[in-house]
Amino acid sequence: MTAFWAAIALPFLHIPLLYDGTQDVGALLALVAVNVCCLLVGHRHARSGS
Repeated sequence: MTAFWAAIALPFLHIPLLYDGTQDVGALLALVAVNVCCLLVGHRHARSGS
C-alpha cells in the first residue's frame, strides 16, 4: 500500500527539480527510478473494505 501511494506522490517532487534549472540529471534519474520501483511494487494494491 505504501508503494502505491508513494508512486502517486513522487511525481510531485519532479516539478521542483525541473523548475529549479540546476540541471541535476542524477537526482532526476534517481527520482524516476524510485518512482518506477514504487509503481512495480504497488501496482497490485486494491482498495480494501469495498
